[in-house]
Order: sequence, then structure tokens, then C-alpha cells
Amino acid sequence: MSQHVRSVFLVRHGRTSYNAAHRLQGQVDIPLDEVGRWQVERTGETLREL
Repeated sequence: MSQHVRSVFLVRHGRTSYNAAHRLQGQVDIPLDEVGRWQVERTGETLREL
């Protein structure tokens, strides 16, 4: 029997200092700020529970 995908999750990156200042990032790789790192941790915990 074939298996079918039941769920697809889209997860955006966590917050950066540019996001907080409403600045456009373009292709520059800005590191996550403290809030962004917290968001990533919570997202990981939630996905592990699924």
C-alpha cells in the first residue's frame, strides 16, 4: 500500500534585528536575535511533540 502525506508544515525563520527594525533583508544573512532563537527553540519543541 502506498503512503500519502497527511500534513505539510511551513516554518519561517525566526526574528532578526532587521525584522524588529522593519528593515528589508534581501539576500544578506542576518543572524537571529534573542527572540528569534527563542522562537526556533519553541518551534522545535512543538514539532517534536507532533
